Amino acid sequence: MKKKIFVLLLMTFITLTGCSSKNLKTISLEELNKKIEAKETFVLYTASKDNDLEKTITKVLEEKDITGYKLDTSNLSQTEGDNLKITIDYADPSVIFIIKGIDPTKLSHITDENITSSEIIARLEDMGFITK
Repeated sequence: MKKKIFVLLLMTFITLTGCSSKNLKTISLEELNKKIEAKETFVLYTASKDNDLEKTITKVLEEKDITGYKLDTSNLSQTEGDNLKITIDYADPSVIFIIKGIDPTKLSHITDENITSSEIIARLEDMGFITK
């Protein structure tokens, strides 16, 4: 009986939390700020809700074995969002390429929810995350 309850609870937990990707890790604003201060290079995905862009970037990150970070912008206060936009002028949703702690150009951001995997791969190549 205990085993059945455990299995039921485990299945409920998985259903409620969803299956997260090992290549798209959730990050807090504090963790993001530490990565920026440490001048790290990484892929950042920002969004306030699930969308097709997240599915596509997750697929590409897994295929290319790249770790990216997801910041859930729905959890940010107005002040936090405003302060983040000073550092990274993000849209919702966005894929942003942080190079040595800075966002080199807003032109490299991906905001199109209908972008294809091959277009994301080309952008990763252009930004130096993978080689051609």
